[in-house]
Order: sequence, then C-alpha cells, then structure tokens
Amino acid sequence: MEKIARRVEYVKAYRARQKVSERVGAARRTRAKFILQNEQLDSRRAGSIKTAKIARREDWQLGPIAPRRDAGEKKDTYGTADLYFRQGVPKLKWRDWGIRAGDRVAVVEPKHRERGKIGTVRQVRKYKEDVIVEGLNLCDFAVPKYMLEFQPDKTAYRTIEFPIPLPSVRLVHPAPDPITGQIRDTIIE
Repeated sequence: MEKIARRVEYVKAYRARQKVSERVGAARRTRAKFILQNEQLDSRRAGSIKTAKIARREDWQLGPIAPRRDAGEKKDTYGTADLYFRQGVPKLKWRDWGIRAGDRVAVVEPKHRERGKIGTVRQVRKYKEDVIVEGLNLCDFAVPKYMLEFQPDKTAYRTIEFPIPLPSVRLVHPAPDPITGQIRDTIIE
C-alpha cells in the first residue's frame, strides 16, 4: 500500500513539474517570438528608411538632371518610407525610465544619427519603450491614398518624428558649470 501511495505522490509531483515547465516554455516561446518580430521589423524599417534617404539625396544632388520619377505607382511617394514601420511591436515587459512628456532629453546612443541633439519629449510610449521627440529623428512617410481624401494638404507624404528607443535618450537639465559658473545643459545619467 505504501508503494502505491509513493508512486501516486511521485506521479502528482511529476505532472506538476511538467505543467510548470510547459508554462515556462510557452512564456519563452512567446518572448522569443516577440524578439524575432522586433528584430525583423527593425531591419525592414532601417532598410526602408535608408533607401528612402538615398533616393531623396540622389534627387537633390542631381537637381535638374535627375531621372524622371513621375510615372508609375509610386510617382508621388518616391523616397518615402511606409507608415506601417512607425507602429512597432509592443514589448512584453517595460520599466519606468523616469522620462515624461515635456521633459528635455538628449540622444546619447553612439551610432544614432541624431546623437548629441537635444529636444523636448512629445510622447512616451511605455508599451513599446520609445519616445517621440519634437524635431528629432524626422522621416518622410508615404500617406495612403484613402487618407489623402480627408487631408486639406494633398501631398502624398508627410515628414513626422520617428520614435527613439528609451535606452538611447537621457534627461537634460540646466545646471551651473562648477568652473565658469555659466548655466549649461547637463545630461543626467
């Protein structure tokens, strides 16, 4: 009788461990899926924006001898990125970085094209861990045709601020310089 009781207890414990490992495995798979989606979206977004910038620069540099691009499907939106890329994929967990709308921040990421620039935060998107800073990280986006009907301005693209990841920005506060006494912007780590 004791053998059967021990075996039953063992099976119960084994099934409990299996359920826990299944839940942990499912959480890991979900997290891996989100990470993969973010990486894929980031690479497509970067490629789209890069080709858009190259196209715009090429047209600007060639000036009057630039090839005619006023034909075809993308005649009005040549050199713009797709608006879909601005949305992003939500993060599974987020932490409070202490940055709120209206704060002054500086971009500190070494490889970011806006590095060292200071701007005011317009929006903090906690669920995606990024901020939209006024006047920084501007990008041209193609406006879908169905939205053009309702816009007073009929241009096929808009220049809007692209989100910057929260780890790439730091708060900026005016503080007196200890040597000269002049007020200067100080990055708060």
